[in-house]
Amino acid sequence: MLQQLLFFTVLFFLIFFISKSNLSQFHRLIIKIIGHKHISVWILALIFLPGTVIHELSHFVAATILHVPTGKMSIFPTIEKNGEARAGHIMVARTDPFRLSLIGLAPMMIGLTVVYLTGLFLIGDWPGMLAGGNRVKFISGLFLLFQTTSGMFSSKSDLKSFLLVLPVILLFLLTGYFSGLSIQANQSFMETVTGLLTRLNFYLLIASITDYFFYLFFLAVNSVFGNRR
Repeated sequence: MLQQLLFFTVLFFLIFFISKSNLSQFHRLIIKIIGHKHISVWILALIFLPGTVIHELSHFVAATILHVPTGKMSIFPTIEKNGEARAGHIMVARTDPFRLSLIGLAPMMIGLTVVYLTGLFLIGDWPGMLAGGNRVKFISGLFLLFQTTSGMFSSKSDLKSFLLVLPVILLFLLTGYFSGLSIQANQSFMETVTGLLTRLNFYLLIASITDYFFYLFFLAVNSVFGNRR
């Protein structure tokens, strides 16, 4: 259980940094091709629109469930006064730190759920799928994993929300493990959680490899365009 949780944490942060690097490298590539910052931002936003929609709707759903008022929501980018591009966003009313953390955590939780379901229904036994002629289904799964992991994080504040809630999750698991529940119940619970976490880690590993291949591709193309200039 603890090994799988540690592996999950490593994969989680690895995907975070790779996905951020992918967005940066791809943005640089579009600017080199188009030569216009505002247009390149819109192209980037349209390509990653599915992930942005999932991200902002996750914030909205979480805020609604937690009875936190929301304001204007946008899934399209805006250019701030300082010239920096801002992705889709949603206005959330001030509330207590715990509910605010849960709202910030929502895209990651829903994103992990999408990763799990994508792996379960589209990736599955991937060697068997490739051998069985289901390559289109498998490639679609990889693309969905790439889109989902690219949109799970929007800022460092979301990552801070994860760091805040992670100790609570660990405390909950340890409390359940050392509580007065029967040994059989504890063992059954831990086996179930470990099984789900093991499968999720496998799909996250595939997602991280996919993201890294995209990163190498963007890096290589950027290098080619850089040498031509």
